[in-house]
Formats: sequence, structure tokens, C-alpha cells
Amino acid sequence: MALTVLPPLALDSWRSTSTGLSQLATEDFNETIRLDPQYTEAYVKRGFAHLNLGEIEAATGDYSEAIRLDPQHADAYAGRALATLPLARIWRPMRMESGRRSWESTRGHAANTRRDHRDSLRASRT
Repeated sequence: MALTVLPPLALDSWRSTSTGLSQLATEDFNETIRLDPQYTEAYVKRGFAHLNLGEIEAATGDYSEAIRLDPQHADAYAGRALATLPLARIWRPMRMESGRRSWESTRGHAANTRRDHRDSLRASRT
């Protein structure tokens, strides 16, 4: 996976999300996207901020837009999986507490859950 270098405004926004200031982060990501609507990473990070606020539909929309812009963006798929699964309803208790829970661990949880969900669907069809 390539290293992503965030522009200063996006970096500040990501720090806000990591420290629990998701509303501030969302506003900053809105501005980042206004300045560069093709910046995929801003949609992914804003989706995470929306998810952290319990705004499931907004998060799903951001992840879908990121996937449209970059169909190879794994974090966008993982985020959308987390937002669209029934587990999204319990996101608020799982959300980050002052940056202690890393996005990577959440991504891993989403990927495992998505895999379990797919296996359940396959089993129900046979």
C-alpha cells in the first residue's frame, strides 16, 4: 500500500477525527472537498468522521464516492462495509476514544465482518 501524504487542511481534519472532534473534522473535510473534489482520501476520512457521529447514510455516501473516484481504494470498501452492515448501529459504543482505537483495527474488523457476512449469505443459498 502506498504512503498517502495528506495536504495540511486534510491532516488537521484527520487529527480532529482521531481526537474525537468529528464535527470539526467533518467541516474541514467539507472544505477540503470543496477545494479538490477529486481528492479521494478526503471522502474516506470524512466518511469515517460521519460514521463516528452516527451519520450512517452520509458515511455510506462518502465511501461510495471514494470508490467511484478510485475503485482500488481498499479503505473506502472497508468503511462502506462497516457502514452498511447491521453492525453500523452499534458503531457509537465502538468509536474512537481519544485516538486509542486505530482506524486500521476498525478496518480489519470490518473486513472480517464482511467476510463472515458473505459466508453466511453463501450458506443460506445452499
